[in-house]
Amino acid sequence: MTPADRAATPTALPPRTSRTADEELVGRLQWLMMLRVGLITVLLGTTLLVRADGSDPVTNSRHLTLLVLIIATYGLTILYAVLLKRLQRGLVVFSYAQLLIDLGISTVLAAVTGGTESVFLFMFTLVVLVAAILLYRRGALYLSAAATGCLVLLVARDALGWWHPTPPPEGDALRAVFLSGLTNISAVFFVGLLSGYLSEQLRDAGQRLRFASEDLEALRALNDHIITSIQSGLVSYALDGRVIFFNPAAERIT
Repeated sequence: MTPADRAATPTALPPRTSRTADEELVGRLQWLMMLRVGLITVLLGTTLLVRADGSDPVTNSRHLTLLVLIIATYGLTILYAVLLKRLQRGLVVFSYAQLLIDLGISTVLAAVTGGTESVFLFMFTLVVLVAAILLYRRGALYLSAAATGCLVLLVARDALGWWHPTPPPEGDALRAVFLSGLTNISAVFFVGLLSGYLSEQLRDAGQRLRFASEDLEALRALNDHIITSIQSGLVSYALDGRVIFFNPAAERIT
């Protein structure tokens, strides 16, 4: 092949490299599983220690429920990790399934620790926030609606006295139940809307940054191709006189 032929033959540009959406989702799911185990261990473990009264946790129904939740969380996390390695598609559905199960665990946890007065009601907001991180605006809105349904069930349970040893609340106590429910539902939707909006903005910014990086790599490859294809010698010098670049033609001449 003559030098002219080599000059006319373009070199292959490097393929565009970027993490796919599935790869990013897998990374976020792994982060979620570690967060879930750590959070449940710290919160429920601390609750068991604080509420320890010397009674057998197996005979104390509330303590037994907390122990079951801890064990179930560990078991589910192991199951999630195994499934995550085997799944080739359907990661979005898998993410929704995890988040809905987290809502179920949060509902049971709130129910056994005070209902609408539970200190663990923030878990609903946390699940919605994680949904925005994993699934962006749509996930945040869907999980906000699901969390609202769970909170409505808690309010109905406390207001109607379901599974309570005491009579249903009346007067100020009943109004406090409804006020707590309304406050938490409002917080869930506010966090869902705000986190969904911010996650979309971050995703768009990340995509623009990746596209700009890929375009820069393509321009660099094109520049290298043009320089190496020039049949005249091309030499670049630094300000101190050092040679910093020789194209192939210059190497042949020297």
